[in-house]
Amino acid sequence: MLKIICNNINKDIDYVLEDKTYLFCEDWNGEIYRNGVKNSVNTNCEYKPVYKYQINNNDLSKLEENSKEWLDALEIIGFEVI
Repeated sequence: MLKIICNNINKDIDYVLEDKTYLFCEDWNGEIYRNGVKNSVNTNCEYKPVYKYQINNNDLSKLEENSKEWLDALEIIGFEVI
């Protein structure tokens, strides 16, 4: 997993990873990210988000939807190359 060092940089960059990779959201539901800058031709790698609940082995179905704990569990903490 590559950790996030910065997020919401500008309209073309959503995340910067620890290896200095820039990511932008490619998929409408936020499940696929690409490297580079939006509208760039150099976006040959896809990344998927790693959520806090996955690392902590939490069961989201046991948390009340939209509660503080649920929202905290859905925090993106890193990315993996697909």
